[in-house]
Amino acid sequence: MVVPYPRQYVDSFKAVRKPLTEDEGLRQAYLNWSRERDAFQKRVADKDPDAIRRGWQKDYFQGRDPGGDTVSGHQTKLSVCPFHRA
Repeated sequence: MVVPYPRQYVDSFKAVRKPLTEDEGLRQAYLNWSRERDAFQKRVADKDPDAIRRGWQKDYFQGRDPGGDTVSGHQTKLSVCPFHRA
């Protein structure tokens, strides 16, 4: 996979690591997502026909956050020029 980031782009990030307890809204969103994911995985393991038909939860690939809100500008396909021989 080719990911064309400009040089030093990722180096410019200022990442911060914080416990979820510092953001109660984010913590609750994560706990809700985790419960829903566990329940879905259990349904798959129990051979629930609807869960098996879905196969897996595709929120990320469909541009939805765990709460079901869509992300503006989500893109699933690229129109990349083909590679040419030098």
